Amino acid sequence: MKYNYITILLSLLTFNVFSQETIFEEKTTVYQDELSGGLGFHTNGFSLNFRYGKYHGAFKKQVYEIEFATLKHPKEIKTISRFEDDVKGYVFGKLNSFFTFRPSIGFHNIFIPKQSIRGVSITYLFHIGPSLGLAKPIYLNIIEKQENSFGMNTNNQD
Repeated sequence: MKYNYITILLSLLTFNVFSQETIFEEKTTVYQDELSGGLGFHTNGFSLNFRYGKYHGAFKKQVYEIEFATLKHPKEIKTISRFEDDVKGYVFGKLNSFFTFRPSIGFHNIFIPKQSIRGVSITYLFHIGPSLGLAKPIYLNIIEKQENSFGMNTNNQD
């Protein structure tokens, strides 16, 4: 009889034992696709980008990206007219403006996902695509003012 009470007591105590909980369970895909865009400024111009991603599981996504950027030469210095106040500035000797268009396709794979709010995830990215350039010519309308004895004479040069 004594052994029966001990067996019942020990079996009831085993139900209240706390065990180790799992912190991380493998995520399932919540989103099917994502859409993002951005505006960036850098020392040689600015850029606009647009990105569309399609998830293939919880840790892989295929990405399509388009970026449009302007580039300028680092030695460009904008000059303002000394004679007229209402004219735009120009860069002396500049022949054209350069724009780039970068379409790409790529993959994002997550090795280690972010575990908590302050956690770090490790991801590798692979993108491939061309970088296309467009040079837009610069045209200046130069007006020369020459003074003569009868007043002001202007010559218009294109």
